[in-house]
Amino acid sequence: MNKNSDSTNASGRIEPHKLMVIDPSGEIRDFVRYCAARAWANLIITPYDFAKGRPGPDFNWEGFDLILLEQRLNIPTELGLTWLKEIRAQPGTPPVIMLVGAPSDDLRRDAKRAGAAAFLGKDEVTPNVFVRCVERVLSGAPSTGETARVPVLPGLVRGDATGTLFVPTRSAEAAAQGANANESDKEIEISGYVIQRLLARGNIASVYLARGTGDTQTVALKIMRLGGHADPQALQRFMQEYQLIRRLQHPHVIAIHERGFSVDMAYIAMEYCAGGDLKSRIRQGISPAQALDYMRQIALALKTVHACGIVHRDLKPANVLLRDPYSLVLTDFGIAKDLEANLRLTMVNSILGSLYYVSPESIRHDKPDHRSDFYAVGAIFYQMLTGIPPYKATTVTAMLEAHANAPIPRLPAPLAVAQSLIDGLLAKDPDDRFQSADDLLDGIAWIAKQSGWVQLTPDRAVTSLAAATAR
Repeated sequence: MNKNSDSTNASGRIEPHKLMVIDPSGEIRDFVRYCAARAWANLIITPYDFAKGRPGPDFNWEGFDLILLEQRLNIPTELGLTWLKEIRAQPGTPPVIMLVGAPSDDLRRDAKRAGAAAFLGKDEVTPNVFVRCVERVLSGAPSTGETARVPVLPGLVRGDATGTLFVPTRSAEAAAQGANANESDKEIEISGYVIQRLLARGNIASVYLARGTGDTQTVALKIMRLGGHADPQALQRFMQEYQLIRRLQHPHVIAIHERGFSVDMAYIAMEYCAGGDLKSRIRQGISPAQALDYMRQIALALKTVHACGIVHRDLKPANVLLRDPYSLVLTDFGIAKDLEANLRLTMVNSILGSLYYVSPESIRHDKPDHRSDFYAVGAIFYQMLTGIPPYKATTVTAMLEAHANAPIPRLPAPLAVAQSLIDGLLAKDPDDRFQSADDLLDGIAWIAKQSGWVQLTPDRAVTSLAAATAR
């Protein structure tokens, strides 16, 4: 271990002091800052100056505990593996962890031979995995193989200079599922697109990762087969989603490219969000400050959605996608209601929306309005803060009863500053909730000011959340 890393933090774990990051995109630096905010109190991150070319024998490595090296340097004829070989050939260099966007067994083997202390695929890394890897490397412990698949960290799948996204390597479990996937997937042909893999499968439609033919644009294709659905209004609802989102031009609403038909299929092409969904992000753990900023972005999106006379009606973590760890978008407007058009697409006596997030008025079959969306947002916010939904039950009836009549849950003492926001969102009577997105944004700003929470904002700078909530 480097002499400068011979210290531990308050919990007795090894804590690095100074890291060199060799990464022209700045992505790894941002990720390390994110990890440092959670695990390392006094970390200094130094980005390598690429204007100096490759670090030669006279480069001063003294003081650095670790090097984080990106394999794809986005420099013609230059690869991180070449740099790794030259760096490790120099005496006195600290250990090197190589991070790659598309890991392979050959690259992993070559990196080990060249002297990498560890090898991580960026689609395999969570903050906890990364911190454990760094501590193991600094302790001098033998490699334990950091290549085991773990949940994807939002934002760590990045495009190359041409904008092509690296598709995350599938886990063994996902590969097994793929082997048993619907054989009809092989028959899908959409003019103008090359289907790459299945992203999600639903009862009505499935979503695929696809690339436009003749270019490098990667999109998510939502595809619905025509005919054979028990719901006769399925196609109308599918097409309505395109019509609604086309009206919503907002940074935090999913971007739609086109819709079309191909033989026996209808499809919608939309932006691909490499960071996964909020449901997966919640499982990893979200800081209170980041949860509040996610709320701010959702509220900004709903301001535009509601101004267009649209109620989403199916807000839940799975319908919130992440472009990266800091920026999110609302998606899946398949059961949204256009209040101006008064579309009658809701099946009689059905409750649309997931049970963890359904509003009391929807349960009573009252006419839902934009305040029903605020109730769902309140349930999402509570789950972001605590890791669990506000109400849980063993039966559907008990769950609906809880939404309709159970007291609003209380936040733990360390989070109590945000209780007023929860109360204003989860009120049983819509008249007692926030009445507009502007009211909600004001409430978020007030909580930000009272809490003093800080966060990594979308511009990647550590700042006061109160300042980040300015509209």
